[in-house]
Amino acid sequence: MSRIRKIISIYLSYRQPRSTRKEFAEWFAAPFDGETKQRLMREYWDALSPEMSQDRVQKAYARVRERIGFRSVSLPSPQGVRPVFRRAAVMVAMIAIPVLAVALYALIGHMNSAPKWQEIYAPYGQTRSVVLADGSQIVINSGSRLIYPDRFAGKERRVFLCGEAYADIAKNPKRSFVLSADDVDILVHGTSFRVSSYVNDSEVEVALLSGAIDMQTKNLQQNCKIQMTPGDMVKVDKRSGRVTSMRFPGGTFANGIDDGHLTFINSRLSDIARQLERTFDVKIVIDSQQLADERYYSVFINHETLDEILSILEQNGDMKHRREGEMIHLYKK
Repeated sequence: MSRIRKIISIYLSYRQPRSTRKEFAEWFAAPFDGETKQRLMREYWDALSPEMSQDRVQKAYARVRERIGFRSVSLPSPQGVRPVFRRAAVMVAMIAIPVLAVALYALIGHMNSAPKWQEIYAPYGQTRSVVLADGSQIVINSGSRLIYPDRFAGKERRVFLCGEAYADIAKNPKRSFVLSADDVDILVHGTSFRVSSYVNDSEVEVALLSGAIDMQTKNLQQNCKIQMTPGDMVKVDKRSGRVTSMRFPGGTFANGIDDGHLTFINSRLSDIARQLERTFDVKIVIDSQQLADERYYSVFINHETLDEILSILEQNGDMKHRREGEMIHLYKK
């Protein structure tokens, strides 16, 4: 929650470039962390005086609206606005921050026409699959969450992912498909690919199996767009912003995401440990940062047990493990 609180606080306190305001509005309107966003926004709303005439609200909102280009959108009357939105309108009028007008446009202007958002979550040790309205198929891995509409409207098909997924996307040249994760947007052109973007992992990983995708990084000091072809893997280091491209052998991800199939290509031990935690629902502690940053290349396709996986990692690296109750410690040899 502290991260979301900081994001909202920053955007309510300072002037931002137009592009940044637009990005914030998209994030605010997106169906992630809805309850937390509403709770934190309520704190700001409750700190404002609601005593303002509708005429002043309309005039202030009109000025803000014109600055961001939504000249044809009018603010709903008090009778047609639920209390939470009326309070938001007062907030816009009082502090005149354009980003809030964009958010209001997204939340109010499209309330009636917007598709209904669905959500699936894969608990630790499990996977989940879904067929989207356009026939695309997505399988999410343990500890992952996918948010998607019950139907696609407009010129774009967009879904939101937190975690890992294997996607087989139906081709539609007239309506682009975008998978949006925490640090990357993936523009899909009728494609099979795998993406791993867990919040706590050190890297985002995208591997293309077939077709073509454009991967656009976000939230970095220097963002970039990468065109990928089958067999390409791209890793984005969240700490440094470094983007690394490599090739992976054919058949590496032939089974997509399947129970017991784990693939680690030049992965940090810290990320491997988190994946094992999600897959086997255990707690793993790495005793040193130096060991956590060591990288491994291992593929497990025979439904190996956790102990078998750890033993193989011990053979290939500079680590050992020990169990202490329900906790597993990884330490240097």
